[in-house]
Parts: sequence; C-alpha cells; structure tokens
Amino acid sequence: VDYRRLRDQIDQERHEPISFAEMDGLAAQISPGADGLIYCSGPTRQDPGRQKGFLGNTTYLGSIGHRSRAVMEGVAMELMDGYTGFAEEDHYPFAVGAGKGIQQSLVWSQICADMVGKPLRLTRVETAVYGAALMAAFGAGVITTFAQQNSKSADDQTVINDPESTDFYRREFAPYWHYLVGA
Repeated sequence: VDYRRLRDQIDQERHEPISFAEMDGLAAQISPGADGLIYCSGPTRQDPGRQKGFLGNTTYLGSIGHRSRAVMEGVAMELMDGYTGFAEEDHYPFAVGAGKGIQQSLVWSQICADMVGKPLRLTRVETAVYGAALMAAFGAGVITTFAQQNSKSADDQTVINDPESTDFYRREFAPYWHYLVGA
C-alpha cells in the first residue's frame, strides 16, 4: 500500500506514469539507509504516538530513488519489528512471511534479507499469510520452532543476505529509525 501510494504520488508529480520496476531500479542505485531519509507508515495500535511519513535527511525528497528505497526500508523495518519478538526462538535457516510486493522486487527482497540477517525464500505462495499463520501458531504454542514447518517448492528462489548490510541495518539504521519515528 505504501509503495503503491508513493508510485501514485510520483505519477502526479511527473504527470506521467512510473512503473514499480523503474522505482526498484532507482532504489537499487541508492545505498542502504537512503542517505538518512527514512519512512514510517505512521501510528499503530501498539505505538499510537509514532511519526508518519518521510523523516530524517529530507534533502533527498526530490529523489525518486531515495524515496523508493526509504519506503522499502521503512516497511521492512516495520516487518522486522514484528519479527524481533520471535527472532530468539527462530532457528529456521530462512526468513518467511514476505508479501507478494516484496517477493516481486529483488531490491526489496534484498533489503528484507539484510535486515533479518538470513536468506529470504521467495515462493509462489502468499507467504505473508503463511508467515502470519506461522507466527500465530508459534505465539499460541502450537509449534515451538519455525523449522517444523519447512516447505520448499522447486520454484522457490533464495535471496542471500549481505553481512555488511545486515550489520549496518542492525547497528546504525534500526536505532536511527526508532529514534526518529518515536518507536
């Protein structure tokens, strides 16, 4: 939703359509952290005081690549916050639960793999729903580890996380993002 909203905004600014693939290509040219421009989708039930929109180094708001990467990283950070509660118990060698928007974008998939710090499996199934079901089953005690639910198709692809990017996201980006959004 956030990435689609950004695309619509860019379309209006340029008075011509831009594709997700074009946005992904521009985002891929920007280094992790989008030069300090971050994005947050706004308040949640758990954190009603959280900031919304683009924050941080807003001198890059004119750059489609920076805004695209910032939205990808912001959404991934929100997913990461949900995953963090399960991370200590998760000994599964792959990350699961990425939605189709993330799976269809190699840049976004790479960001997610780097943030989680493990390979991200891309599948043909709606893994956001599957991941949510796994998290609910784990929270309810029905399963004790995500490794119990290993299903792999011949069509699956794997995006390998980059250790340097993982270190950056954990040591620099996550604290900066939380500080700015008030989370």
